[in-house]
Amino acid sequence: MSNFLVSGLVNLETNVKTDGFPIDYIPITYPLFGVRTAVSGVGYNISKALMTLGNGVDFYTLIYPDEPGNCIKETLHSLDISTHIEQGKLKATPTSANLYDKKGKRRIFCDLKNIQACRLTALPTENDWGRFCAAVICNINFAKPLLKEAKRHNVPIITDLHVFSNINDKYNTPWLKSANTVFLSDEGLPCTPKTFLRQLSAAYPNIEIIVLGQGSKGALLYKCKEHTFIKQKAVKPVKVVNTVGAGDALLSAFTHFYYGLHISAEDALHKAQTFASIKIGFDGGAEGFKKI
Repeated sequence: MSNFLVSGLVNLETNVKTDGFPIDYIPITYPLFGVRTAVSGVGYNISKALMTLGNGVDFYTLIYPDEPGNCIKETLHSLDISTHIEQGKLKATPTSANLYDKKGKRRIFCDLKNIQACRLTALPTENDWGRFCAAVICNINFAKPLLKEAKRHNVPIITDLHVFSNINDKYNTPWLKSANTVFLSDEGLPCTPKTFLRQLSAAYPNIEIIVLGQGSKGALLYKCKEHTFIKQKAVKPVKVVNTVGAGDALLSAFTHFYYGLHISAEDALHKAQTFASIKIGFDGGAEGFKKI
């Protein structure tokens, strides 16, 4: 079993099934079994996925002791995730609402409350860092103090920039300057994928691997030191119910196979795509993780 540090958002998520986009105005509809509320959030999704794959996880996050926060704590306890919770100056627990249709399109409303003004203060001890084979540090402000510590202890850092199009983006610079592996989506790129990944690698020479998620078109792997691109087709899912959390599944499985089991980046990505293809057959960002 490998041990990973994960730090990122956990929130209470409501998923609403729609007929399609755009959504016409209708005062009320009754989508029976089409509205579902559960614990989710990038940090939680990744922690749960890594544990499903057989790893140990130390999860660092912020939760406020309100009703959503108490629900989250109960869920974390039931899954036996080793969670390090701080309240900080948080005024309420983040929540989200996701609209999705049967084609896989989605619109996410993520209410972060004031979490972007908070920071983690209780960090892992010197002995703790020695247990981690890698750290998944999400690009949310409160996790930023962990970047310096992970680098100081020579623990590889993985992060996901999600929808990202500007290599000079100031917000993401701390993660870009620290990460060994970077994930991002191909949505909204300012140029061709290969050109953008080359530019990103040149601007941040510390990055060793970039994975560009391309949805139904698969994924593009760039091995920065070798200047090598590897295009992989998508693994056809049995069914598509909700694509929310697909990127989290892809990152988690790649991290497990590449950093935990030390298989090649190419094979790790293929297995990760299989993991993600299963996950999107379920409703909810943290549902559908199956051991492969």
